[in-house]
Amino acid sequence: MKSASVRDLLFPTTIAWKTYVIVIAASLVPALLAVALGGRDLAQARPEGYERELSSVCRLLDAELESRHGSFAHLLETEGALAAPREKQIQLLNAELQPIVDMISVAYPDVEFGYYSKDLRAELAIHPMTDAVNIYKEVLPEEFNIYRTGRPEVLRPSVSEAQKAQGGMAVQTCPLYDGDELVGHVWAKMPVRIEHKRLYTAGSLVGLAAVTAAVLLVSSWYIMRGLGHWEERYALSRGAMANREAAAIVHEMRNPITVSKGLVQLVLTQETDMRKRMWLSNIVRQLDHMNNIASDYLQYARPRPPRISDVSVQELVEDLVENVAPYVEESGAIMEVSSDCEDLKVRCDRDQVGQVLLNLVKNAVEAGLGEPGLKVAIRWRREGGTVIIEVADNGPGIPQENLSRIFDPFFTLKPKGTGLGLAISRTLIEQQGGSLAAHSSQAGGAVFSVKLPRA
Repeated sequence: MKSASVRDLLFPTTIAWKTYVIVIAASLVPALLAVALGGRDLAQARPEGYERELSSVCRLLDAELESRHGSFAHLLETEGALAAPREKQIQLLNAELQPIVDMISVAYPDVEFGYYSKDLRAELAIHPMTDAVNIYKEVLPEEFNIYRTGRPEVLRPSVSEAQKAQGGMAVQTCPLYDGDELVGHVWAKMPVRIEHKRLYTAGSLVGLAAVTAAVLLVSSWYIMRGLGHWEERYALSRGAMANREAAAIVHEMRNPITVSKGLVQLVLTQETDMRKRMWLSNIVRQLDHMNNIASDYLQYARPRPPRISDVSVQELVEDLVENVAPYVEESGAIMEVSSDCEDLKVRCDRDQVGQVLLNLVKNAVEAGLGEPGLKVAIRWRREGGTVIIEVADNGPGIPQENLSRIFDPFFTLKPKGTGLGLAISRTLIEQQGGSLAAHSSQAGGAVFSVKLPRA
């Protein structure tokens, strides 16, 4: 029993022994290096224009595709292969695009690059082509962050201890659009050159002790932070798994709900007793409510991928006002629209953002029903590389203790609410690279802020 307690004390988790090894190594390595070598090699990454080189390759790939074929779809349409099997389409596209890649490879022999199709989930043409079978391999678009943002990006490697001899790989991806639709991307990657220098120590034991102490502190902090992140990732993965399983169950529940509603309505058409008709009508209403909850949850658990494009904020708000004006006027509220910059554009999914703003306006009206002089204000402004669209009201506001919970699924202050509207809204905005936040106004009421990237 006593030995078990000591073991639990020394090794509270399975990663504890790794922590001890790292701490001991971090303590001994500086002193051993000072005694044995008196200096050590430092490796530094030198950009030397590699980002410009990668960007040039991506622009050439995009320009050649557009000038020669227009797009993947246009090329397939020209070949009469729009309805062909996936392997046949990949083969046709590879036959037309590989010569482009081979031509560009003459000028950039050390760069790896190629085309990727989102619909076919495959790399269509590659340099260097080491194995032709690889072009039929399925590569899911979820593996690329570019399909969540719709913007080019460069991944820069960090020079770790394991990379100092060989260097890391820098990767740039650029989106390919067919009109407003993101249909794929081009990519290019190359090794980052490493410059070696030699740093000689003064041999001071005091300096070594200070370095050792700093390394121990950083190592301990990094390990503890890693444990916390691991716990968060584990909880998120478990939550995502539970969401997927629950979504499958809810999806299956909708069929019996629909059948039950149909049977009740059939009985209702043949029933003459008023009391029974009232009961049956109530059952139909409850089944509709159940179906609405199921639909809301499926939209929360399985939101469709956003279709990103450049959208005018002015047009977005005008469409919103046109759709919601009758509802606002019927409630007795007053709607106000204002902005300092009317020509702003954002990168977003127009339908999804419109759905979010519509939900926020309806929430503001419902929260202030019965309040005299209720006003709902819609305003937007530029803030650096983003645009902030605010929906504000002068209603009762949000209690301070509920501000941190209003975006939680199934949390609601409405008697008949499902608690999924704001959770769905935040999910839709975040998957477009934006954010949704709320706070209480000093003048009274609530303010919801939608932050989106500028076009």
